[in-house]
Amino acid sequence: MLEVVVPGLRKDDLEVYPEGSQLTVRGTYPEVQGAEGRRYWSRGLLSGSFVQSFTLPTSVEADKIQATITDGLLRLTLPKVEQARLRKIATNTV
Repeated sequence: MLEVVVPGLRKDDLEVYPEGSQLTVRGTYPEVQGAEGRRYWSRGLLSGSFVQSFTLPTSVEADKIQATITDGLLRLTLPKVEQARLRKIATNTV
């Protein structure tokens, strides 16, 4: 599981895609309407584009990554390839 905080963004504002061993999240925060000509001492609103990349473990099956967004939190489910999953080996007595 990978979580990225993206306050105020919807799924249409984001692009998520794997590139080799990297997972890239791109997004654009909309400009605030009516802010032209205002002068701010401090402003707590995000605006503009951003790109964030993460290195994927080799055990992740990149073509099966799933993304959901809820209340400004992007959750990426990173399934493991079958060989990387822990399996139990039966022990026999001789």
